[in-house]
Formats: sequence, structure tokens, C-alpha cells
Amino acid sequence: SISSIEAKAINTICTASVDSEAYMSSTCTTEDFEVIDTECPSTSFDAVEENPRVEQLLSFISSTKIPGSSSNYFSTSKQSTNSGDSSVDDFEFVSDPQENIDKSFADIKAVVRDSIMEKGCNLDHPICNKCSDLALEILDDQITMAEEDFHQYRAYLKKLETEIVEFQVENLEKELKDLHDEENKLLSKLKIMEQEEASIIKMIEELQEVPELTKKEIQYRKEYSRCYKAKTDMDDEYKSIENQLNYVESRLKKLKDVNVFEGIFHIWYLRNFSTINGFRLGRMPSEPVTWLEINTAWGQVALLLSSLARKTNLTFNNYKLVPFGDHSYIEIKSEKRVVPLYGSGGTRFIWHTAIDDGMVAFLDCLWQLEKKLKQKDKELVLPYLVRHGGIIDPGNSTFYSIKTQFNSEEEWTRALKFMLTNLKWSILYVCKTFIDNESADQVPN
Repeated sequence: SISSIEAKAINTICTASVDSEAYMSSTCTTEDFEVIDTECPSTSFDAVEENPRVEQLLSFISSTKIPGSSSNYFSTSKQSTNSGDSSVDDFEFVSDPQENIDKSFADIKAVVRDSIMEKGCNLDHPICNKCSDLALEILDDQITMAEEDFHQYRAYLKKLETEIVEFQVENLEKELKDLHDEENKLLSKLKIMEQEEASIIKMIEELQEVPELTKKEIQYRKEYSRCYKAKTDMDDEYKSIENQLNYVESRLKKLKDVNVFEGIFHIWYLRNFSTINGFRLGRMPSEPVTWLEINTAWGQVALLLSSLARKTNLTFNNYKLVPFGDHSYIEIKSEKRVVPLYGSGGTRFIWHTAIDDGMVAFLDCLWQLEKKLKQKDKELVLPYLVRHGGIIDPGNSTFYSIKTQFNSEEEWTRALKFMLTNLKWSILYVCKTFIDNESADQVPN
């Protein structure tokens, strides 16, 4: 290395100094020292530096550009030779020369001077020019040899450094690549482990939530059971109400199909008589009907006509019909009198026409109802034509009087039968025209 080469050069210089000292000790006499005193007027170190050979030596050492400084490069240690005649200073390498490649060489010059003049020679007096020249000649030879060794060592050192650098670069690149590959593998493993860690953390969190979730699940199941029971009860209640509604609707449908007036006022016939709720209206010579039954039948007829008028919002003109059982009657407003719809039987006189007036007034009220129904339905046609005081049979155009006076019982009974037939038809038209319309208006949208 460079430090070894420099150490050898310095050691050579110091050895030369020792040899020159021994030479001077053996050759120089007292007279020579006197000459030295004469020829060397100055004994200082500066006088030695003025010697051209010394300057040439120092200049040569500087031109070798040895890196480093004495303080950083070398350390000295005393070693005794086998002869014991003299001791030299050996120099040891203590630092890396590559770290001090550009340092100054001033300290190296000082080391050389010290080695020659003080440490290496151990002279306690200055030397003469002759001794100096001899010492310098010896030093020149050794320095030349040291310089050659130095250049050889330096060339070999450069070769080693180049090979080492190339080898180290290749190894370092390969090592760097391997490290990068290993880093990538480790990063991949780290990523996988981080994912596993996240999964484990999530699993742990889920497991930690299990008791709370179980508790909530129990609460939800209880709430679900309660709600399900309430729903079941409501379904049962709904089905019950739905069944009731269906039953009511079916009953309502049946009731709608039932004609109320026909149910209450059943008009039918029995042989030659027409009947209402089983009561015969009229008399026959072969079947004398009591006046109580006839009066009761007239009471039912009066109640039926009054109900039909109220259903059709009909107000009779000049009449007020008052149903009152077997003693029903009609008020004539213009005459301010009351005519009965009942008789007592027995002998009837010519002037006794009260029941006939009542039956004529009733027939007039029936005619007003027919007019009211025709306002709703112009195509309405009753089976028999009602005229003042009687009824006409369209089949033979026969007029049958409603009065009992000057009339036979057969014709009177037939007139009453035709009257009840018209009432039965009136019931059908009233139910069709008025009751059905009211039901349609009451049905919700």
C-alpha cells in the first residue's frame, strides 16, 4: 500500500542519516570540526535548508505527491538494532490513505527534515559541507531505489484497486438486486399478512359483537313473536269482520231483492175477491163479507197508498189521507170535511153517501199517484184506467163504479179488484224507480 511505500522511503532516509553519522564519527577529526565551525558559520536549521542538495531532496519528496500528513499517516516507535549501536524510528500506518488523498505535504517535509537533522541522526552539532554532500549522495541512491519501488507499488496498487472496485461493483449490484427481490417478496408477504391481519381484526370485532347481536336477536324474536301474535289476532278479527260483512252484504242483497211494500202489503186474490194481507175487499151475494173485514181491508189500502205517496214525495192535491185501521178516513181540504173509508152495513138511504164519497176520493188519490209515476217513467201504463168515480177495463171498455149506491155487489167488488191490481203495479214501479235509485246513491264510490 501507499503507507508501506512511504514508510520504507522514510526509513531509507533515516538509515542514510544514521550511516552518515557513523561515517562522520569515524572520519571527522577535531580539525574537521574546526573546519566545520569555520565553513558552517550558522548552526541553525535554516542554514541546512539553504544547501542545494537538501532542497533538491525535499523537492523530490514533494514531487512524489504522497497523500496524507505525518500526523494522520504515521506513528513513530523506537526500535533497537541487533548491534545496539544505533536506533531508528519506524513508521506505522494508522489510517486509510484513500481518505486523505488530497492533503498537504508540508508536514511530510517537516518529518523528513526532523528525521535527517534531529531524530534520525541524533547529532548534537552541525555537519560540514563535505559530510552533507556525502550524506546526500547516499540519500540520492536510496531515494532513487525507493522511488522505483514506490512507482511499482503504486502501479500495482492501482491495478488492485481497479480489480477490487470492479469486483465489488458487480458483487454489490448482484447483492443489491437480491436485496430488491427479497424486499419485494417481503413486501408481498407483508401485504398478505396485512390483509390477513385486517381479516382477523374484522373477525375478532364480529366475534366481540356476537353476544350483543345474540341479545338483540333474542329481543327481536320476542318482538317478532309479539307482533306475529298481534297480526294473527288482527287477521282473525279481520276474517271475522269480513265474514260478518259478507253475511250482511248477502242479507242486504236479499233484502234489496225483497219488495218491502209487497212484503208488508200482500195483495192477492181469492176466488172473486181481491185481498190485502188476507182481508177481502168487496161483497158477493153468495159470500157476504162482514163490514169489519171490509173496513180493515180499507185501512190496509189507505196505509199502502199513504206510504207510496210518502216514498215518492207526493202531496195529494185537495186531500189528506189518514190511515187509521178499520176507521181510516180522508180529509177534503176544499170542503173542509172528512169522508170515511169504512161502513156500518144495514139499510142505506139515498142521502147516505159518506162511504161512497170516501171511496171516490181514494180513487182520485190513486190517479194522482199514477201521474207522479208517469213523470219518472213516461212509458208507465197501469192495467186499468182510473176515471172519476170508477175504473175502465181496457179489454171490453166497461166502466165499473166504485160506489155502492145504485150499483150491484158484483160490479162494486170487481171495481175494488181492479183498484187493488193498479196498486200492486204501482208498488212495482215505485220500487223500481225510487227505491233502486236511492240504493245506487247510497253505494260508496
